[in-house]
Amino acid sequence: MPEPAPPRTSTLSILAWAAFLACSWTWCIGMFLPVLLLRDFGPWAILVFAVPNMAGAALMGVVLANPQASARLVAQHSAACRLFSQVTLTFQCFFMTWLLMGLGFSMWGLIVLAAVAGVIIITGNPLKPTPRLHATSWLIFTVSLGCMLWWLIVHKGDAPITLPTPLLAADLPWLAPVIFFGFLLCPYLDLSFHQARQSLPAREGTIAFAVGFLILFAVMLLFTYLYASPLLYTAFRYTVRAGPQVADEPVTLHMGVQLAFTIAIHAAFLVAKPGSANPGNDRRGYGVIGGFIVGAVLAFLGFRYPGLADLSLNEVFYRCFMAFYGLVFPAYVWLCIIPTRDGKSGPTRPRLAVLAVALALAAPMFWMGFIERETWWLAPGLGVVLLARLSVRPVEGGLTQRRSARSE
Repeated sequence: MPEPAPPRTSTLSILAWAAFLACSWTWCIGMFLPVLLLRDFGPWAILVFAVPNMAGAALMGVVLANPQASARLVAQHSAACRLFSQVTLTFQCFFMTWLLMGLGFSMWGLIVLAAVAGVIIITGNPLKPTPRLHATSWLIFTVSLGCMLWWLIVHKGDAPITLPTPLLAADLPWLAPVIFFGFLLCPYLDLSFHQARQSLPAREGTIAFAVGFLILFAVMLLFTYLYASPLLYTAFRYTVRAGPQVADEPVTLHMGVQLAFTIAIHAAFLVAKPGSANPGNDRRGYGVIGGFIVGAVLAFLGFRYPGLADLSLNEVFYRCFMAFYGLVFPAYVWLCIIPTRDGKSGPTRPRLAVLAVALALAAPMFWMGFIERETWWLAPGLGVVLLARLSVRPVEGGLTQRRSARSE
């Protein structure tokens, strides 16, 4: 008897997963890093940010061509995927506290806080692909789209804003390779991506990734581009000492609901029972509680103490979080996930040792590039990580055994 054909996935389900992917990737990176890049490097930096961000995420739906490939990767690299969710949740909590502390006890601060709580509640258990999760994904995307239209109406007729010449405009070529390296490789550790990939058949999953990141997520980045210059003009006042705390109301609401959605998703990955796209087993929620506490404490300290290198302390913390996505996580994918010539991969002791040495050597250079803003230091830092791949050796005999099997 022939095998029964797999059930077809409806177009609405594909689009719902596309909305889920777009919202799950609209972090405090996509909503705020372009603002800093515009300030420091000029308008071209936003394009350098957007292209690998969209392309790298969309390509994951092609590289992992079916749900089984995603399941194997998660099973083999569960600890790294869990760490990715832990850092991501803590990062969102830090930025949300930074935003809310800037708003204070104003009406909009309370509205955003209520919106955050509401989003976390209605999201429910995002590990179960139910109509509720799909509806929540569309709701979050629609709210952000409405905020963008609201923002356009409010700022209709505003005079063009002329920002000062960026101090680091000539340094963008040093930064661009790090951005490409980070955004092309980081998606493979994001459990929300794996959840979508494992919930859809091969072709439908690829379509959902393409629509989610090349269309829907592109709309979210367009909103960031629109409010970046006004935010710099009003909030930063041409300095680097302030933060996103005085963003106008549509931007504030957009940030609040998107942060809440990301927090709800990654909190579920940390506390739920092990599953196909979720290696977490912390039923008591220590990781989630710790993420909220660490994020809130860092934001409080950022307001309390002076910064470094003419950056506010909160921006220093923000940039340190970014080092995970520009260095730590992509280096892990580069050294531990991408197979060697023998077709093997995995967090073996030799690979982890190479990773540790590479991170130890590259970290001071990334500090000089990201914090001290001596951007050229990023080139040798990235070079160390890339060259470390030469130290990742194939398993002895693996290639020979594979060739023998082919000949037989």
